[in-house]
Amino acid sequence: MWKLFSLRRTPTPLVLLTATLPPSFLPTLFEEFKHPFKIIRKGSNRPNLFYSCKIIKIPSSTEPSNINNTSFEALYQQLISIIRKMFFGSPTTTFSDRFIIYCALKEDVRAVVCSLQQSRINCDSFYGSMEENEKISVLTRWKSGETKLIVATKAFGMGGRLRWC
Repeated sequence: MWKLFSLRRTPTPLVLLTATLPPSFLPTLFEEFKHPFKIIRKGSNRPNLFYSCKIIKIPSSTEPSNINNTSFEALYQQLISIIRKMFFGSPTTTFSDRFIIYCALKEDVRAVVCSLQQSRINCDSFYGSMEENEKISVLTRWKSGETKLIVATKAFGMGGRLRWC
């Protein structure tokens, strides 16, 4: 934020764009730039998107260093159970519904996809270092409904990839 304030001496018009500025920072902006500017805010409500977070506890482990293959298997089984309920057990799930599971690392994406596919759950992976043509192919299958579930890193939400939602 402080690097932004170095622009206040720039003798040209400025356009400041952000999707994440907390409202509590607005007084600081007004004070630092010392001239009036227009603020345009749009809501982030997207009625066609539904967000749900599930906490999955890893059993028999108190420290992250104690997590073993048995713990991960139990974690995957819980995840598979949740996915099956969402796909087949929910009266509100429709044919056009699609799902995203976000993981922190591409290695996690690969591990989750492998586990899901072994359980006969059709899914695709998506992460930043994939070839562009593969990313397009994954997005096309997901958009068409051929694939209902994508396991991805944050790269999936970047670059306007969800603009068609």
